[in-house]
Amino acid sequence: MNVPGEAFRRRKKTVAKAGADIRGEALRTLARLRLAPPLHLKTLLLPQQQGTDHVRRVLRNLLAESPPLVGRTYRAQQSYWFCTPAGLAEAAASGELAPRDGRATGKRVAARRGLR
Repeated sequence: MNVPGEAFRRRKKTVAKAGADIRGEALRTLARLRLAPPLHLKTLLLPQQQGTDHVRRVLRNLLAESPPLVGRTYRAQQSYWFCTPAGLAEAAASGELAPRDGRATGKRVAARRGLR
């Protein structure tokens, strides 16, 4: 027997689970790229998705953590996301990133490219 709203709750639970699943992938991808708009992340992480809403939600959750693991900057009405030093440390702790000395944060890369 179908309960009203059951399909919505099931879909919402599936979306939340998928968000948790790509959290680490999003952080490691940003650490590799240093600076990326949500559309590029969506293309790399969730090519089957139509919009960038899911990736944006994951990025906002990473931004809301304490300390924030990602940061955001803007240029020409486009948002660009980068890893903070705390985000780089967490991504490196996963063991899936090749170690690099003197790794520049995305904020420095953004400043060099003239992003605010």
